[in-house]
Order: sequence, then structure tokens, then C-alpha cells
Amino acid sequence: MDNILKEMSEFPKKNPLFMKMADDDAEVEFYLEVLFHNKLELARYYHNPNMFFMMCNNSISVIETFINRGQKQKGKNNWYYDGVIEFVNTNNRSYQILRELRNKTMHFKMIMPENALSFGLYRIIDGSSYIQKIGMGNDKISNELPAFRLAQKSEVLFHDLLQMHYLLFIDIEHSALGECLGLTRRWFVNVTYTIDGKKVKEKIDIYIFLSICYQSVFNSICQSFSKYSGIDYKEINLHEKSEYNFVNTFLEIDLYPSLFKKWWGTSGEPLNWGSILEYRNAVEFNDRVQVSEKVISLLPKTVDDYLHLLNKFKKVQIADFINQDDYNLFIYFISVQHWFIKPLNVVELIEKFDIKLLYQLHSLAVKYIQEIDTSFEKHSTETINKRLTTICLILQKIESELTKVLGK
Repeated sequence: MDNILKEMSEFPKKNPLFMKMADDDAEVEFYLEVLFHNKLELARYYHNPNMFFMMCNNSISVIETFINRGQKQKGKNNWYYDGVIEFVNTNNRSYQILRELRNKTMHFKMIMPENALSFGLYRIIDGSSYIQKIGMGNDKISNELPAFRLAQKSEVLFHDLLQMHYLLFIDIEHSALGECLGLTRRWFVNVTYTIDGKKVKEKIDIYIFLSICYQSVFNSICQSFSKYSGIDYKEINLHEKSEYNFVNTFLEIDLYPSLFKKWWGTSGEPLNWGSILEYRNAVEFNDRVQVSEKVISLLPKTVDDYLHLLNKFKKVQIADFINQDDYNLFIYFISVQHWFIKPLNVVELIEKFDIKLLYQLHSLAVKYIQEIDTSFEKHSTETINKRLTTICLILQKIESELTKVLGK
């Protein structure tokens, strides 16, 4: 995966700097998470105009509020204050534009970007940047699009605009590797702001502007905290610099990823950021449905069936699993224990059984799945077995409790 895609995939919460920051001022650390995820949502909805406009207005409010709050922290939280002042001093133009945009939104004037659009044949350079080989339209200046076109999602616009290109430039199976049709959108806003006592009028690409603001504010605060804490910080990149990229450009492969997997041998995932998230959410949903149906089919029918499973898994180590199905059953057993324990008399169980054990087991199971199961190859057998032992201790406590309740 391209570096910027990696950096945009998940907030680096386990990084020592952010862990220390959360200890020092949890509210500021949380606000940085909000900034980070807002930037991702802005990119996610780039090709959905209604949602994109809403995210633009929200972004202006969130960034300006964070800056304004930081400016009042001198003597209270100096690293937060210093980081904000550093951003303002080194990004004065951006700060003045941000204030002007925020002033508009505070007076109930929604920012409504103008659209610029081009479409045609693209060559994919890597997972996040492309070249437009043959194009129509102009994505550098605002287009006089009808209002209904302006509000249409790119996937809807796609077939309306690209039928002729499909007939002229592309064969059905896309034999030219890395080449497919697509469209690029840019969103512009007219701004008037004052800098050095002079009024300036300018048309800005609102997505690029907000992306740079998000990135600059985020990195300024983190660099300031790095100086305060002595923990190194490597700046993250939240701004796509290539002219045609995985945010502003929507390709055929984003519409039909499975076909391009067949034709080109790709991963089967789309490239556009919004499409990636939509695809992964769909995969996660389908997986969850399939797993839940599988678990239901494996649930014990009687108390003895349940106790057999409990006995089977209460001291298990990784070498004890006979196959993948056996291991999967263990994962199901520890993660949805409240399903498996249903054959027992629930009323009696609640009255006499320490129900907190089920919550503890579930919490340990979730951490094990997130930290071990999803990256098995990165961990030693010893590390895995230590985690399994911790889980098994809870299973043994459950067995002990049930022995008292059931008199067995």
C-alpha cells in the first residue's frame, strides 16, 4: 500500500507520543483524533457532493475552534499554546482565510463550493496517483454545470459522461494494463481576506486548503508536544500532492474492482479512498453475517455440550489446536461466550454467577483478536501462548463458578 494510504488508514494511537499526550491532556489528544478522522471523512465524501459540502463546513468549524481554544492556553497548557501559535505564525495566509470562512459559517452562510470537472482516459502510476492521458473538460476552472449535475455523485456522472470514450479508447477487457476511464473533480471557493493590511481576493481549492490546514495544525501540535515530552515525532502526511490522485479522481476500477482483479490480477479492492472504505465496510458486514451464521450452527444444545467445550479450551495453547476450524471455534467461544452459555438456566446463572467474568472474557478476546489474531505471523509462539494463558485463566474461573452453581 502507498505510504499516504497507510498514514490515512488509522490514527497512530499506540505511538508513545500520543499515549503520553493522552496522559498529559486527554482532551487535546482526543481533539487531535477528531481532526485526523474529520480529514479522512472529508476525503471519503469527496465524490458525494451533498456530504462533501457538509464536511467542508464542519472542517472549517472544527479546525478554527481547535486553534481558538489553543490560543487561550498560555500558562495552562503551554505545548498546546505553542503549537497553535507556531501554526498561526507559519501559516498566516491559511489562518486568515480560515477565519474568514468561519465568520461566514457563523453567520449561517453555508460554504457551497463550485465544481470543476474533467474526464477521459487515465494511466494508473501507483495506488494513489494517476496521469490523465486523454481528457475533456477542465478541472482547473469552475464549470457551468447545471445544479442537478453539481449534486450528483461521481458514480452517477460516470456513465453519462464517458460513453463516447468507452467506445473509442477502451476494449471490454481493458488489455492496456493500468489504463482505464475516469473523471476528476475539484471544488473551488471564492475568498476575500485581509493580510498585512491589504484585502486579497482569491479562488482556492477548498479540499487542498483544508487538507493542508489539517496536516499543518496536527503536525504543529505534535511537534510542540515532542519538544515538551522529549519523545520523537515523525510528521504525518495528510495531503495528496499528485495532480490526479486517489481522492479527487474516480476510476472504472472503483466501480468494478472484481472485474479488474480478473483482467489485471489486482487485489480486488478499488483505489479511490471513499470507494475503499465503502468496499471494506461491505466486506466486514458480509464477514460478520457469515460468522454469526456459522457460530449459531456451532452453539451447544445442552449443558453437558457446553461444559465439554469449556473443559476443552480452559488450558489450551496454540499447539493444541488440531486445525483451523478448531482454532476458529475457540475464537467464537471466547468472543461471544454469552451465546455459548445459553443452554444453562439464565435466571439462576444471573443470581448466583459472577457475570463480570463474561465481560472480562469478552474484553480479553477482543484485544487478542485485534493485537494477535490479525497479525499472527508477527508474534512468537511464546507471546501467543502467554495471551492464551491469560484468557484461559478467565475460563477456569468461569468453570469454578459454574461448578458451584450447578453442583457438579
